[in-house]
Amino acid sequence: ERIPTPKQPANPQQVTSLSQDITSNINRIEKLDALRRLENLAKESDKNRRLISELGLVPKLLSLVFYKTEESGESLQCDEITEEALKVLAVLPLSGKSINEVVQQPKLSLLSNMLTNGTIELRMNVGSLVEALASSEEASDEVRSVIGATEGMLEGLVRLLHQTNYSRAVKVGIRSLFGICLCRINLEKVVTAGALSALLESLLRLDKGDAERALATMELLCKTTGGCAEVANHALALPILKKMILKVSSQASENAA
Repeated sequence: ERIPTPKQPANPQQVTSLSQDITSNINRIEKLDALRRLENLAKESDKNRRLISELGLVPKLLSLVFYKTEESGESLQCDEITEEALKVLAVLPLSGKSINEVVQQPKLSLLSNMLTNGTIELRMNVGSLVEALASSEEASDEVRSVIGATEGMLEGLVRLLHQTNYSRAVKVGIRSLFGICLCRINLEKVVTAGALSALLESLLRLDKGDAERALATMELLCKTTGGCAEVANHALALPILKKMILKVSSQASENAA
């Protein structure tokens, strides 16, 4: 069997050129092409992702996503350039400065609106950005609480868990909700948004890593009165959790118990 030729890593000149293209006044088609080439580079390797971040492209990509809110102060529908910029951001690490730049209104309202009204591809990319915001080591409880308090955000993330034909949507939903649940203030809100039943019903379809994270999220939610009651009253809770104890690791079994 033929071994594929390894791709050359991105070089600073190449990334700098793409950076100039996405922020210049070139025509729309060329800007979209530059964003797609940047996305391909970002998906190829961790080294490329680090280079893209180190050369300062994250703030420029965020500006493309939120330029309408910055101009008008309103939460407006996104366009194709916004969607392409989100695809790149979905795979890049975020610094504390970038997180603080996003976690404010009306930017979070725009993301919530995309989660509610966007295509499944757009919703997955928004979910990945929310995951990066909430799960970063640089994210504070204040950051997580602001995300959790954004109208429609939690419900939009829970809806991703119901997209059973899209494994990435379920994965993103679990990971973003786990990050948000690290802030105790959010727990009751996440329960009210319907996360527990959605997590429970997704468990048997998940791979080991995502099952462990889903169970860890459920364990946090069960620290609330409403969460305990919801699991206790769910008809499938006991049989599903019994199967999970046999299926996954000792850590997940401990969470299931």
